[in-house]
Amino acid sequence: MSAVVTKAEMQQFIKLCQKLETFVLHVIRATPSEQQMDIIRAIDAGDKRIAVKSGHGTGKSTLLSWISLWVGVSKYDAKIPITAPSAPQLLSTLMPEIKKWRNVLPSVLQESIDIKMDTAHFKNGNDLIMRTARKESPEALQGYHATNLFFLVDEGSGVPDNIFEVVEGALTGEHNVIIMVGNPTRTSGYFYNAFNKNKELWKTFTLNAEKSSNVSKDVVELRRKQYGIDSDVYRVRVLGEFPRASSDALFSVEVLEEATKREVYADDGDEIWGLDVAWYGDDKSCLAKRKGYFLRPLETREKQSTLETSSWVISEYHKAHIKPVAIFVDNNGVGAGVYDQLIQAGLPIFDGNSSRASSEFGLANKRIEMYQRLSKKLDNMKIPDDDDLIGELSSVRYIISEKGLLMLEPKVETKKRLGRSPDRGDAVALTFYEDIFISDVQENVQSKRMEKADEMRNSSSDVGMAW
Repeated sequence: MSAVVTKAEMQQFIKLCQKLETFVLHVIRATPSEQQMDIIRAIDAGDKRIAVKSGHGTGKSTLLSWISLWVGVSKYDAKIPITAPSAPQLLSTLMPEIKKWRNVLPSVLQESIDIKMDTAHFKNGNDLIMRTARKESPEALQGYHATNLFFLVDEGSGVPDNIFEVVEGALTGEHNVIIMVGNPTRTSGYFYNAFNKNKELWKTFTLNAEKSSNVSKDVVELRRKQYGIDSDVYRVRVLGEFPRASSDALFSVEVLEEATKREVYADDGDEIWGLDVAWYGDDKSCLAKRKGYFLRPLETREKQSTLETSSWVISEYHKAHIKPVAIFVDNNGVGAGVYDQLIQAGLPIFDGNSSRASSEFGLANKRIEMYQRLSKKLDNMKIPDDDDLIGELSSVRYIISEKGLLMLEPKVETKKRLGRSPDRGDAVALTFYEDIFISDVQENVQSKRMEKADEMRNSSSDVGMAW
């Protein structure tokens, strides 16, 4: 049983809950960053249209959870609709954060909040409701009315414009508030316009990870190495700034971010692997495994001999529950040894030499061809939220050759800008080296067997002649 709360204590709670700042500091007893405090004070000052662009790890979900609990506990006749582009963002990120902070409230306040999967009911009659922002069903966010209506929007850059039209239609009351936060991935749309052509209508803030007490200096330094300090991904994920949208970038930050968060994708296609081979040194061998439009987390090894790399891939193949119909290996340079060893082991190995001429008009070689094929498929893919992969793909630049052909910039230039070779990006692109069919696999395996048999016959003949 909870302790009895006196009338004086309850009056003290009520007093502390009047301002968001005192609620956060003295009721929840949290320690906001200075950037979070600026937003908290703007809410207390009465700003009703607040837009926040944010880097990663700066505490934007935490901030929304504080606001949600404060409104629910302190306001009269309040509703708190919360929306985001994906259900995982709401149910796996934001709701657990709300539960976490609910559980540090004084017991009398904890017991006044009943949290379900996507709703929270406060005993004073207030309600919190989470709904996914889907372009095809904007009506899911209609019909909310209250004296104090607080619309909270997470990942605002990815929310369709027609959802904001519905939200705007509901914000007609004197005490209605909209607060939207998000990583600034898109250079168009409602969220972007709040910081640009419509900025007079909004109180705007930036949560910059470089300046945030919620993000360690070591993490910032790691992100610089992963993304490249001049990259758009660094601007978005660390500085909380919109991308410059470089005209020679093959992959936009927006498309990459959406691919990491995609909920609906086809994973019933062929299992295809791509292997980018490194040797001793700073580069890494990377194995990418893709089934249809679903890319599994990438696996890497470093400072291995070609034999060790081959043994690793063979082991992965035999352990795999779903066997790949094709494994593309870049057999140019050091990859040639691994390629031969994997063929000898009987794996379905395909030539993935990226320096070969492209079969497509206007493209200089297979490297630009496989990367371009990846870029076209990415709109439907689900990829892991891998900082190194995102950094590498966002750094890929294309140029026009002297012959007027499209090609990727020399890898040495990418490595110079990124600080490392794009091993992960190459491995993923290799899974798109060619469109593969089962008949191709069977023909390829039979061809390799015949080549091997010929080699053995020639070797035996040479030995006989020597004797």
